[in-house]
Amino acid sequence: AFGFAQTSFECWREAADLFAAARRLIPDQPDLVRNHALALAAEGEVRAADELLDAMVAQHPLWLDGHRALANLRITHQQTDSADASYRRACLAQPDSAGLLLSWFQHHAVAKDWERAGEVLDSITAGVAVHDSVAMARIFLRSESGDDGLIDADFKPFATRGDPGFDLCHIRYLLRRGAAEKAAAIALRQIE
Repeated sequence: AFGFAQTSFECWREAADLFAAARRLIPDQPDLVRNHALALAAEGEVRAADELLDAMVAQHPLWLDGHRALANLRITHQQTDSADASYRRACLAQPDSAGLLLSWFQHHAVAKDWERAGEVLDSITAGVAVHDSVAMARIFLRSESGDDGLIDADFKPFATRGDPGFDLCHIRYLLRRGAAEKAAAIALRQIE
């Protein structure tokens, strides 16, 4: 039932009712709920899609894909003021979840909303702040938002991790400073 609904949706056919039928068989399967919401939105039922995703992320606050889907749905339909509301609510309920907080940070970083991205990082509790991923996010924010106080040495503690996103940030930083050879060395390491 899920496969039939998904295939119909991917073929640009109406699929919301098909997803609803599949959900009666497996009601709390996250991918099914997300795709049902996307089908509802595609068929003009934006409010129903929003309510469905919002209810699911309220029940499962660590469902990152659900938060992303809900935020994107809201942005697509001009509800930018409430786009990150589910993240905010979930982070209040789960303040020690580094993954949730970083997903919320990423939501704002992708939009280049550096002020809000910084606010998310500033809201991180002491227990979560020790994670390397949080330190990397702080460097990413400083680099991409144009912090002149950032230096190449700030990247060094994480240079051997091989994280593609962080390395790309480092490459962009180096290119902005005219250090093309250093940037090329990092890029080559990723390509290999």
